[in-house]
Amino acid sequence: MQSEALAKYNLKAIKDFSPFNKYLIGEKAALFGTGTGTQIYIWNLDEWGSKYCLEWHDGLKGGSSFHQGDILIRSKRTRSRPGQISQKVPLDYSLRAYLEIIFLVPRMKISVQRTLVKSRPLSKFLTQTIVETGDILRRPVELILGFSQLEWERANCGMFLYWHGRLIEAYKRVGGMTHSADVGRGVIGVVDVTNLMDDEDGRVWVHNNKQGFQDSEQYACLEQWLSRKVDEYWDNNFDALELNKDNCVFKPDHEWVQCDKCRKWRILPTDFDSRKLPLEWFCYMKPFKGHCSDSEQKMAPGIVNVSTKRSGYACLLKDSNDKKVEGVGKTSGAG
Repeated sequence: MQSEALAKYNLKAIKDFSPFNKYLIGEKAALFGTGTGTQIYIWNLDEWGSKYCLEWHDGLKGGSSFHQGDILIRSKRTRSRPGQISQKVPLDYSLRAYLEIIFLVPRMKISVQRTLVKSRPLSKFLTQTIVETGDILRRPVELILGFSQLEWERANCGMFLYWHGRLIEAYKRVGGMTHSADVGRGVIGVVDVTNLMDDEDGRVWVHNNKQGFQDSEQYACLEQWLSRKVDEYWDNNFDALELNKDNCVFKPDHEWVQCDKCRKWRILPTDFDSRKLPLEWFCYMKPFKGHCSDSEQKMAPGIVNVSTKRSGYACLLKDSNDKKVEGVGKTSGAG
């Protein structure tokens, strides 16, 4: 809630610095009815020839996944990353692709061009999944590593860094990934760095635009730890494997579906074809046939959980030689 004086101040700022007047603001606010939500308006777009720098694609209600609405950066230019040669990075220019993975644990419903965005929490869509835990500067960090068939086909890889549940940095290449496009290809890491990037004195090592991290001791030590873990994972799991066979299909350790009502995630049976799922799925439907009140399922077992605690690194990185194995993620495919 805000005071009347603050409300008037905010209203004046909107009228002074946006194309809205008090009547148009009321008209847009009425769109909510009795509900709640967020409306985003963009104006003064850069021009691209006779058009704008953004392009809009309307979605077809009830259509297939190929007819989902989207807002694209017209140039479709990818960001520059060390070691990257791939130009297939939809996350860099597609609003829909970005919103699919923006949250570490997605709960809210998001629509783009009147079509629902299907959330895709990365850690649930990997195979050969392991969990690494360690301490950086005496603060706990957890890393989920796995292999993504989709990203391998796009020649992508890297770490996805989340802060307070929101994606800050994507496809960050570390270790051998920065020197070769083939090393680490298809390997994706997911890590929540909230504990590391929030100081006890209230300082936050995240840029104001939420698009990157400040250069700091915490970030440098995180890079060092991630580099070592990714190189170990690649050497132990994929360096000796031939991943270039034409008919190879790598499925995630578990396939998941999210209820469009309660937003909880449900594990699909191994023999169920996820392509048969409707665009809108609810807990009472096949194959779950449950209720929204049922507890959400967890990832384990089905992953290798590696707990690390060893000393001797300049950045106070601690690891352990004791490895707790809860299960082994399996890869299915021909060849």
